[in-house]
Amino acid sequence: LSVINGMPGRSPAATRAEAAAALAALEGRRPEALAGFADAIRRWRDLGLAFEVAQCQLNLVSLLGASGPEASAAADEARTTFERIGAAPYRKLLDDAVGDPGYMAARRLTAPVSETSPSSARVE
Repeated sequence: LSVINGMPGRSPAATRAEAAAALAALEGRRPEALAGFADAIRRWRDLGLAFEVAQCQLNLVSLLGASGPEASAAADEARTTFERIGAAPYRKLLDDAVGDPGYMAARRLTAPVSETSPSSARVE
């Protein structure tokens, strides 16, 4: 968070909100995480960035599970977006997260860095 804290603009603000929500989720502060993800999703949506909205929703579901009305709605909307834009790898991540609450948190904590680093990510 310290890297983006001083950056001005709406996109860094959305990134900060999402990162703070993810941190709250990892620390077990579910209500704070849900509120933070809702704020981040609203910020991405206000910027008109549908893919970033869906990625944020994926992060919500991956870290908090798909139970509850907020998470379930986030999963449904993210799935629709990923299908609409043909983002099959992201749809697969969402399916995995929905099927196994906490999937991404556990994967990030146990996977080698090369498996989770952005340089290894491919979009098909």
